[in-house]
Amino acid sequence: MEAEFGVYSKGQLAGKLERSRTGGRFVYAEDWEGRGVAYQLPASSEPYETAHIPSLPTFFVNLLPEGTVLRRLSRRAKVAESDLVGMLGLLAEDAVGDVTVRSSDPRRLRLTAGIPFGEAYQRMLEDPRLPLPIDAIAGVQPKISADRITLPYGVKAGPGAFLKITTDDRFPRAVENEAFFMATAADCGLPTARVQRVVDVAGESALLVHRFDRVGRRPVRQLHQEDALQLLDLYPLDKYSTTVEEVGESIRKVVASWPQAGTALVLQLAFGYLIGNHDQHAKNISVLEGKGNLMGLSPIYDMLCTLVYGDQSLALKLNGNDEELTRADFIALADTFGIRREPVLRRLDLMLDKARPWLDRLDEIGFEPLLTGRLRGALLERHAALSA
Repeated sequence: MEAEFGVYSKGQLAGKLERSRTGGRFVYAEDWEGRGVAYQLPASSEPYETAHIPSLPTFFVNLLPEGTVLRRLSRRAKVAESDLVGMLGLLAEDAVGDVTVRSSDPRRLRLTAGIPFGEAYQRMLEDPRLPLPIDAIAGVQPKISADRITLPYGVKAGPGAFLKITTDDRFPRAVENEAFFMATAADCGLPTARVQRVVDVAGESALLVHRFDRVGRRPVRQLHQEDALQLLDLYPLDKYSTTVEEVGESIRKVVASWPQAGTALVLQLAFGYLIGNHDQHAKNISVLEGKGNLMGLSPIYDMLCTLVYGDQSLALKLNGNDEELTRADFIALADTFGIRREPVLRRLDLMLDKARPWLDRLDEIGFEPLLTGRLRGALLERHAALSA
């Protein structure tokens, strides 16, 4: 395994990651004249290395997958999970955003065809002749890069698209759950990642996610993206330990229009509460480069109901509360953010009007009828609590 890896910003060499005794450090290239690769990493002649373990800057650590997914990829590649520089060199060749980490010995990809998605994922983890399932897409859910597997006939994937699969019996119908509520969010007028449910040869579902940080073809343009945890300079284990207010403040500092981004954030949080998404943590809220290289709130992603899986408390506290919320909480949040109430409430009411018919369609997800009935009752109560 190499001792250092090139770090590229929009395809240009910006610096390198080097191993160190305490983990690793990032050093800008001497001839780099661009902006910093991340908000917490402004261009500098001095290396970036924290005083504690792991010494690698939080921006890079947050590019990696988490939990069981990272452990399984680590075992498959025979790279220690604690070797963050090595894992980045292995996995971050097409990381989220416009910053990538490349090895001098790029891996050759081989497609896996004609087998179920779950089996393909297992084979890629076990067979060293096959590529790893995916590059660095953060999160704990298993994923497969769409260019490493044969998709069902007629399904087209954009640059960097990937499949989210479910291998954990604790989260039944997770694909259908997310597909349903992402469609709900889009119908409510909220900017969302483009997703579609696809079915493999065994009849199992996966969610095809088209990346919004990749646009165009030949060449593909990479857009800068950072999640709130990266903006806050925190490590992945802190994704539940911050607050909505702190997340909002980190976003306010970098976006071109805070009234626009702040309003969108209030609506995203309100929609998540409405549908019982209790896992809207700091890595599930991001900023994205837009026209003129200006930053704004990214489209919504990873939006599904986790209440149905027994997740009772909110991932991030709002007004000091991580349980039941009301319309008054989101009015207070708008005040805290320093944005006008009236536009927020108009858009909130429009969102609630558009969302209401979807609550009568929850059976489309495919949960057991009794569970569907209980879920509908809970979400109708939330709808009432958020309404005027």
